[in-house]
Amino acid sequence: MQFYDVGLVLTSHGLKGEVTVKLITDFPAERFQPGTQLHLRTNADRVLTVASSRPFKGGLLVQFAEITSEAEAETLRQETLTIAAADREPLAAGSYFFEDIIGCQVLDATSGEKLGLVSAIEQPGGNDIWEITEANGHHFWLPVVDQFVKQVNIAAKTIQVELIAGLRDED
Repeated sequence: MQFYDVGLVLTSHGLKGEVTVKLITDFPAERFQPGTQLHLRTNADRVLTVASSRPFKGGLLVQFAEITSEAEAETLRQETLTIAAADREPLAAGSYFFEDIIGCQVLDATSGEKLGLVSAIEQPGGNDIWEITEANGHHFWLPVVDQFVKQVNIAAKTIQVELIAGLRDED
């Protein structure tokens, strides 16, 4: 079974077993709603059921049904929380999971020229940026905006783009 990271347990909080979680998901309300079953990256067989969650210092305070003391919560410190692939909700049209985009062939929408492969994704603020690795090993960053990204075909693993001068170092 495949699992995806949704959060990192930072510390215990209080005496009843709550933990502070740094989010690694764009869907915290869905991933940490009561009843959601999460797993540990280091032990996928261990299931933790979200009893409650609430915002806290840019992340969440989460109470798991199976964790009822500070000592038990401390055992989760620095554990990565995951969700099973089967438990992920489908995305809205035009939205993609990182693993669907990484590895896609990037093509010039006009000429069909192969520009490279998407090798990484960063989220610096207003929009994502994709790192494109060219066949010669050079890299450039592509802002993920409609001006540049014209078509994404996940089934074919291709992305058609229109670049402006200076976006890609062609030396």
